Amino acid sequence: MVQVEGTEQVLQPVLPDLLNEFFRIMGEIGSDTVVSALDAIIEKFGDDLVPHATVLVQKLCETFVAYAGSGEEDDEAAMAASQCIEAIDTVLGTVQSSDRAAEIHATVEPHLLHLLAMIFEQSGEFLEYLETALEILIHMTFVPPVVSPNVVAVLPAISYAFHKWAYDYIPNMVPPLDNIIGRAPDAFLASAAPDGTSYLDIVLGMVEKVYSNGGRSNERECMSATYLLMSLMHNCPGRIDHAMPSVIGLAVQRLFPVPQAVETVVELPVSGVTPGDGVTVHVQGRSLVVPWPPGAAPGTRVPMTVTLPPEEDGDKLRMVLLMALASAFHYNPALTLAQLQGTGNIDAVFQLWFKELEHFDSHLALKLSCLGLSALLQLPATSLPQSLAAHVVGRAAKLAKALKDAEDDEDEEDEDAAALVGSDEEDGGAEDEGEEGFVDDEEDAQDGEEIAYMKSLRSEHKKMMAFVDADDWQLEDENDFSSPIDDVDETAFFLACLQGAFQRDHLFMQTCVAQLAPGGEEHQAYQALTMRVGEGAGVGGGIS
Repeated sequence: MVQVEGTEQVLQPVLPDLLNEFFRIMGEIGSDTVVSALDAIIEKFGDDLVPHATVLVQKLCETFVAYAGSGEEDDEAAMAASQCIEAIDTVLGTVQSSDRAAEIHATVEPHLLHLLAMIFEQSGEFLEYLETALEILIHMTFVPPVVSPNVVAVLPAISYAFHKWAYDYIPNMVPPLDNIIGRAPDAFLASAAPDGTSYLDIVLGMVEKVYSNGGRSNERECMSATYLLMSLMHNCPGRIDHAMPSVIGLAVQRLFPVPQAVETVVELPVSGVTPGDGVTVHVQGRSLVVPWPPGAAPGTRVPMTVTLPPEEDGDKLRMVLLMALASAFHYNPALTLAQLQGTGNIDAVFQLWFKELEHFDSHLALKLSCLGLSALLQLPATSLPQSLAAHVVGRAAKLAKALKDAEDDEDEEDEDAAALVGSDEEDGGAEDEGEEGFVDDEEDAQDGEEIAYMKSLRSEHKKMMAFVDADDWQLEDENDFSSPIDDVDETAFFLACLQGAFQRDHLFMQTCVAQLAPGGEEHQAYQALTMRVGEGAGVGGGIS
């Protein structure tokens, strides 16, 4: 009946009674079919359920706990529990745009935390509900105006589950962790687990495990971990200096992995080969030929230490790792440069960065590269070799110009779209008029709403974050990651850093600019940007 079109008008007046009856039936017979029907009502009525959301979530949490605790043998109860937790997620998604969302979350938070504690418990018995539980946690860390201390305190439980029985769920864990770091940085940095481990070290430990998981981590998992590093740097500026050597070291180690020694036992073939032929070894899903163990007889089992060469990372992972290092330069250029020089990776990092930069296809990757390179201009001339400084100026100028042009083109498209709608509103047209000659007001209103929506779409997507659905997380979508960096004007930042560099080391910077190839892209971009600012901004005269 609920699925029949037009039944809303009949059912809406009795919706509270209908919900109560569903809960009564669930309490008596515990059927997954009943819960499924309730989920259909939730999806059908949407906003109409907001006044009943508090009771609805409370009842669903209680019902979930009862069903999930029935034991693994009760398949029907497990199915009903799954339907319950999915219904909770649906309700929270429905109320998130309501003006009562904060009030509802504050009321249901204790019930949700009890549910999460049950799922995150140390046994891992409720793994089948973990994905939806993490989606619920996204709502809890994003919708309320302030992330409550009790919700922040869930972080160690997430880490425990990751290390013990839910390693594969790291992409699903990143969104709520990022929300905690970004929306409650004070609580995050001040908090520690019962054993004294700071939340910061807990997060770094999760990243380290992903990076060093014996080559078993896939590209998606490594990219997820890298976004956690960026979240730390973007949301805690100037507050994690003591952890930056670990942050930078983790990114560099993953970007330039070393061969790995693995202990294994090899069963040598009985026939078909001779000791001089070598032997094929299968380790961590890879096959390689190694020398025959000295003195070993065919058909025996021999312990061996096999050296696995590092596998080449995909383009996307290299890009994200370089984004993390660009973020490190923007966070603190002196500290990051000193760290890379100390480990001997400085030349390798810049060579790879400049090479890969030409293939970056993400707005965020280009922006972070621009900010990271520009930040290097804040350092004294003696910190950078002049040859590298010239590359930094040229690459940063080219990036800033390209990003500015793209932004201008975007604004023009919005203006053209708005102008088109304005023209339609003025000219109307016979096809838009009814028999009495009146314009279809409803259609024109919808067109206006669409243009307004287009104007705000990008910022709204960044706020809501595309990785709410972690299974569909596509890193090529630049809206997948949102942070305070979004509000930094990279062109203004570049010009400010450039002006400061000229004021501090004028002759050195003149020499760097002179090394830009005349007429080349970098030189043209540099000239265009400095001319655009001009004397009015107090910049042009100082950097020519």
